[in-house]
Amino acid sequence: MKKKIIIISILVVFIIALLLIPTKIYQTIFNREEPTPDNQESSVYQTLYVQNSDEYLVGIKVPVDTIEEDEVCQKWNLLTKEVNKIPNGYTSPIDVNTSLISHKTENNVLTLNLSEEFKNSSGRSTIECIAWNFCNDDVNEVVIKIEEEVINEINNYYYKNITKSLGVNLTYESAYLFEADYITIVHHDINVIKPVTYLFDSNNNIYDYTLKKIFNQDDELNELVIANGYQYTFENDTFVINIDYSGTLTDEIINTFTETVKLNFNVNNLVINGYDTVLLELSFKDITNS
Repeated sequence: MKKKIIIISILVVFIIALLLIPTKIYQTIFNREEPTPDNQESSVYQTLYVQNSDEYLVGIKVPVDTIEEDEVCQKWNLLTKEVNKIPNGYTSPIDVNTSLISHKTENNVLTLNLSEEFKNSSGRSTIECIAWNFCNDDVNEVVIKIEEEVINEINNYYYKNITKSLGVNLTYESAYLFEADYITIVHHDINVIKPVTYLFDSNNNIYDYTLKKIFNQDDELNELVIANGYQYTFENDTFVINIDYSGTLTDEIINTFTETVKLNFNVNNLVINGYDTVLLELSFKDITNS
């Protein structure tokens, strides 16, 4: 009887001790920050492209204290030594021990000088990650150096240029790959961005193929387009799309249209006309990518 009392007393003391340990200690032990409560969400986010549980590269919002002046360094740190700030369910394909020794941008080319640990990173997924995190309006291409020496291979994956044109989350919709065309559609959901490069039969019109993929994101809009069709023209460097729709485009559809057209087509403006109103009108010159 006395043994049972002693054992129960020890368990009670142990449980109380655990409850008294500060949350930060648990976070340090498990290398994971506590998720921010819905009613205390950060008002500042850095958009970061990381891998989800299905190993797709996706863009998510990572809460940060501030957007730092050196965003290249901030993003690199979030992908490596501060990877614990990335929400649960997402990981970085870059070896977290890799240090960013230096970086510079010249003639729209960003050069990252990295430590030897980078060689332990995943292959293609790492290169996709770098392209989508660091290519933007000011950076067309990324060059990687290991302690000042340019490399073009990582974990048996060889590449020539690191750009968004490399493709990402490759999805094959043609059995004849050598004759296939491809397009990268930047799908926007409420909380996640998923860019997908589709390889499709070259007999398809690339503009029709792209529009149908985007319309398919929204059930109501897709049904209307299937029933009534759509038209598109190119007028004075403007991609004009006409649909028989009198509703409002969702933010997700607008963002998907905006980033997909900007990434793939050489136009400066996008206009989407509805049944009796302009649904979207924008100039890419006024938009900057993060």
